[in-house]
Amino acid sequence: DQLREQDSRTYASIVTNCKIKLAFGGLSYTDARMMVDEMFAGQLDLKEIKNVLEQTKFWPIYGQEEIVSQSYSESQGNSSSMGMSSGLNQATIARFDTNSDTLVTDVVSLGEGSSSGEFQGEGETHSQSFGETRTKVPVYRPVPYSEQSSVDFYSLEEQKERFAGALMRQYQRHLFIRVPGRDTVAALTPFVDPVFLPQERIKGLVKQQFVAPHASLLSELSPVSLEEVALDLLEDEHDEFLG
Repeated sequence: DQLREQDSRTYASIVTNCKIKLAFGGLSYTDARMMVDEMFAGQLDLKEIKNVLEQTKFWPIYGQEEIVSQSYSESQGNSSSMGMSSGLNQATIARFDTNSDTLVTDVVSLGEGSSSGEFQGEGETHSQSFGETRTKVPVYRPVPYSEQSSVDFYSLEEQKERFAGALMRQYQRHLFIRVPGRDTVAALTPFVDPVFLPQERIKGLVKQQFVAPHASLLSELSPVSLEEVALDLLEDEHDEFLG
């Protein structure tokens, strides 16, 4: 923010010429929104679904079901009978009496007898029957399914807010990086194990990297007395004090 306010041209030049851009966590809201515009241009999906309203409906499916019915019956009966018989018979004859001019009935034979009989009978019946019936009947089954009634998508402003929040809430060692020609991706910086070197090795590296390129050999220097060196130092200090 300070650089942008003081020198907008320098700020624009830095943002434009820095091709590889990295964003770590802990950014301010303003910087996070700026980095979203710089790093996620062309990557925001305006077709990303935010809310979906679905309705449950039922699709009619017709079919057949087989109904099996079973029947069972059983019957049992008892019967008994008893009887007795008896009889009487006689014979008569009729004749005409001429003396009296009347019809006279005479008993020709008379017989009387009786007979009796007795009988008894019993009977028992028992029966069982089994039956099975299979019937196919039409049935209706409602099959549920979901149907989208309305869909809401994230707007451009909402997408920028989401990505800005992601940049601000990053953990340590987490970052987003954008390389020219590629999309912005999330990355994680690795841990670097410390390397322990002997002091002699460290001194040699310091001399080789920092001292040798800028030093000259004593043989290449002109001999200078200590007094001349001291006078030069005093003159420099005097000039700094006056100036």
